[in-house]
Amino acid sequence: MSLSPAAGDSLARAFRRAHERRDIAALLALFKADCATADMRALTERGLRSHLDDPIQTIRVEPPMPTRVASYEREGKHYELSLPLEGELVVVYDSASGRRSSYPVGSSGGVAMLATMCAR
Repeated sequence: MSLSPAAGDSLARAFRRAHERRDIAALLALFKADCATADMRALTERGLRSHLDDPIQTIRVEPPMPTRVASYEREGKHYELSLPLEGELVVVYDSASGRRSSYPVGSSGGVAMLATMCAR
């Protein structure tokens, strides 16, 4: 499946707006995380909070990173992304230092969302 440019742009705009408002609830709502553990949701929230004071220089959806881990085994459990991987939301906070974040992107019902890891 391929993410439409309009869906990617909409996700990037929503992320930027929520970040500028320092609205953690709105940022978390961009994730398909209903299947994630409480620990995974807390880790995601901590990561988002760590960048709240960093202004976004650029934000865009790119093709999936070749190094993106889409599934893994841990302590006898299988984990995989909550959505099929269709791209990466790349958020650059400081191009000089390389400070940036990248989030896996998929779609649910035609709406682009950020994916997280879930036990399957």
